[in-house]
Amino acid sequence: MGEKPVDATQELLVLGVGNVLGSFVSAMPITASFSRSGVNNASGVKSPGAGIFASLLCICALVRSMEAV
Repeated sequence: MGEKPVDATQELLVLGVGNVLGSFVSAMPITASFSRSGVNNASGVKSPGAGIFASLLCICALVRSMEAV
């Protein structure tokens, strides 16, 4: 993967367009991608595997919290 800087304006524009187009087909709104991209960029993450790791961590947290209920 190249060393391209993260363009916040482009990312917000794409998220907005995705939400507008998704509203025509009753899709769920796109959220949290922008903050996750910013954290990954600031942390120096180079692999798309970071998204998989974050998803697994979130699932583990949800499972753990559901056990407490």
